[in-house]
Amino acid sequence: RFGKKIHGKGVKVELLEEGIRVDVYCVMKFGVSIPTVAQGIQDNIRQALINMTALETEEINIHVVGIQFESQNPEPEYQEEL
Repeated sequence: RFGKKIHGKGVKVELLEEGIRVDVYCVMKFGVSIPTVAQGIQDNIRQALINMTALETEEINIHVVGIQFESQNPEPEYQEEL
């Protein structure tokens, strides 16, 4: 895994006069399209906040703090002996 280790709970929300500011700290899997995934996260958060609170969002910031690589340890294979 590549990236910083400690980021609290991963979500920070601030209520401002202009609206809500959300910071999301996440780890992405290696190989995904980071801009596409980040845009999807922003869209989902924006829609959920509008549905639940009827408040507009000022900012939704997605911080990619790490990349999760595939496990280097393959699953052990068991062979039955006859």
